[in-house]
Amino acid sequence: MSFHILGFYPLCLLGMWKLHTFMASPRRRVGCCGGVRIGKSIVRNASKTIEKQIIDHADKLFEDPYRVLPTFKNETCKKRFKKITKQIQKVDKIKDKQDKLEKLSNKRNLGGAIAGTLLIHHAQKAPFLAATPITGGTILFAIRGNALREHLIAVQHFDDPFLRLLAIRDVVIENNLFVYSWDNGYICTGDKADPPEEFIEFIINKQKLTYSNHVAYCPHLKKDILENKKKSSHPYLHIEWKSAHTTIGICQQCSSKTTNFLFETTKYLIEPDIVEDFSVDIIGSILKDDQSPSTQETQYLDEYFSGTLSDKQMIEKNMKERLKDLKDSTEHRYILNEVSYNDAESFIDALHPNKYEKEALQFLLDKSNDSIVVSDVTPNTVIEQLWNEYGKQFLEEIVMDSSRADDLFQLSESPSKIIKTAFDLKKRIQIINDLPSYENLPSLARFVDKLARTYRIEGKEKMVIEIKKQSEGAKGKAISYGFLLAINKEKDMKWKYKKEEIESGEFLKPYIDSLLTCSPEKYHQAFQDLLTYSGASIDLSKYQHT
Repeated sequence: MSFHILGFYPLCLLGMWKLHTFMASPRRRVGCCGGVRIGKSIVRNASKTIEKQIIDHADKLFEDPYRVLPTFKNETCKKRFKKITKQIQKVDKIKDKQDKLEKLSNKRNLGGAIAGTLLIHHAQKAPFLAATPITGGTILFAIRGNALREHLIAVQHFDDPFLRLLAIRDVVIENNLFVYSWDNGYICTGDKADPPEEFIEFIINKQKLTYSNHVAYCPHLKKDILENKKKSSHPYLHIEWKSAHTTIGICQQCSSKTTNFLFETTKYLIEPDIVEDFSVDIIGSILKDDQSPSTQETQYLDEYFSGTLSDKQMIEKNMKERLKDLKDSTEHRYILNEVSYNDAESFIDALHPNKYEKEALQFLLDKSNDSIVVSDVTPNTVIEQLWNEYGKQFLEEIVMDSSRADDLFQLSESPSKIIKTAFDLKKRIQIINDLPSYENLPSLARFVDKLARTYRIEGKEKMVIEIKKQSEGAKGKAISYGFLLAINKEKDMKWKYKKEEIESGEFLKPYIDSLLTCSPEKYHQAFQDLLTYSGASIDLSKYQHT
């Protein structure tokens, strides 16, 4: 069997963030243990320490059963608690008579819970306790009679500022009263919200905030910033606790990932309408130099007041919405690390791209009409945002070939790596286009031309692979060894060559060096010189394509 306390917060008794509203309006809620559910109890043997604690509480309750009630600030409070007070008076009159306590303990009201607990005082033992799960632990209490379990828990934990509120929540909610409970106090202020200064300090201390003249704030904020709702270096939660005349500020860095300030506050109070008493804003801007008013529309208030969002989640979700609004605005903007840039070139320079990324960014940003708003990103991250839409167009601009661009675009690499590959390919294509063209070359000349072009386009490692593929007799072997000498790769393969081939290769090395490094305009002559000095009677002019 379970019970519900209608109100602002879920009693963490279930460890659940689930709201049961007090009234039909989604924004009208009461504080304290809202939506409380106590899970199924399990009876277990009590340890000596726990049993002693329960007995001690029963002994103190015997001395003063009225301690389960708050202090009444005025006559209005007393009148509203008249029915409960009469219940306690009835128990107090018979507290020495166990048989009458037994009978009264069967009442399903607060008086019944007190009567059942006083039986523990008389017995001076509580060997078996009910264990009910709560957030971070378990509530232990003795079941005596038929009183409601929430009343038994409250009575047997009357010194707990949170749990004792379970004893009176019905009458408080029914009469729209205000109650405040803290470690050293417990008071009903009637139908007026009037939290005592001690209660305010109790709440603020639990949050470990600096507190001065009714302004509470975390280490990253200052009093004047909160009082004037100014922007700070970090977005922050700004709460006006109206009845306490107190302003609270908690920045994004200090905010909790799991609970929110109202959760921690309203665990210890009951009042008719939390929304009326607390005003919540998120102060912060995406831009450091933003001159707009510091207070922008705060969203997700229902979720925050209901307890489904933690402090940190509330800040982060609002800042994400503001970022989205900035991106969706009609004004074309470039924003990096909260700094706005007037033009794409300045924005690109601030990203510090390499030369290939810079060219890509210039193309992509010119094509796009969207604002770019990013923080702590690499150039590749910005490129990725635009890559799917404009990446293939950019690749076609580089390699001048739709088919090749499509192949590159399908690669699983990052855009930055694909761009580097595209520029390498462009370079190779340019090399091929600039060098003289030949048709139907004799095999030796074709071998030399293949090695020279492979070196220029794909590098020395690829050229070594081509050398291993073929050899054209003694002349070809000598030329092969000469190419190996030119790139300092001869040591591992020297054993393959005869003495005469090695000597010829050494002789040809200067001509090979020239062929590998000369300008495209001098390639033909360097090619011819190498063939001539190798002893090959080949006139390249006969094969040159014009």
